[in-house]
Amino acid sequence: ALKQLKETQRARLEAATMADLGNLVAGVAHEINTPIGNSITLTSHLQDQMKSFRKIMEDGALTKNIFMENLTVLDDSISLLHDNQRRAADLVKSFKQVAVDQSEQIRHPFNVKEHLQLVLTSLQQEISQAHCQVNVHCDEALMIDSYPGSFMQIYSHLISNSIRHGFDDWQGEKTITIDIKMAQDHMSIEYRDSGRGVSAHIATRIFEPFITTRRAKGSAGLGSHIVFNLVVHLLRGTIKYVAQFDEGAAFSIYLPCTFSDQEVTKIPVD
Repeated sequence: ALKQLKETQRARLEAATMADLGNLVAGVAHEINTPIGNSITLTSHLQDQMKSFRKIMEDGALTKNIFMENLTVLDDSISLLHDNQRRAADLVKSFKQVAVDQSEQIRHPFNVKEHLQLVLTSLQQEISQAHCQVNVHCDEALMIDSYPGSFMQIYSHLISNSIRHGFDDWQGEKTITIDIKMAQDHMSIEYRDSGRGVSAHIATRIFEPFITTRRAKGSAGLGSHIVFNLVVHLLRGTIKYVAQFDEGAAFSIYLPCTFSDQEVTKIPVD
């Protein structure tokens, strides 16, 4: 009976994994189809425009006005083509981040607070433009032996999501608070913003790929999914969305850590 139960659980897990993979592939195809389709349409339009322009020249009917009109069409089409190709490139970059390859991550000891301050410095322009404040509570001496590149991606995605989703057209307080504490061999990261929050419908699916409220503004909805993959699959931790709709957005992250030989202050987790 135990063997049959394990086989049933394994079969259900495989079925769920295949369903998730199918949803991801369908989402990738849907998202990238728009910029690629637009690019094909624009390329075809440019070809037709060039044929028409060449015929006008061969017929000797070219005037300054016709030349300027074709030049304007050419300039606008190239600009739109560039925008769509850049959008496709950004999507491909996001899709690559979905798959966490541990072999490409470099592991070494680093100071947690100093590393987070470097991330905030790299995002300073985006933070300043949003007129928001980031408060960090972390032991100055806290050192861990882990993957700093993954932590950078986690912080960057969370902060960018707060700015683009929580603070966009938001007239209330714009504050991000990051509390980092360590107890024994685990570290907790409590992330919270004071923005508009997330609806109950989105909150229950927030880590699924392509879940976004800003699709019309170019968001692919992969940020939270990438964070989930990094936390769970690479760092072997857990992440939960813990806020109510009217409380802003909040995440609780728990990570097992191998600490360096440098002595650190033990901070108990509440």
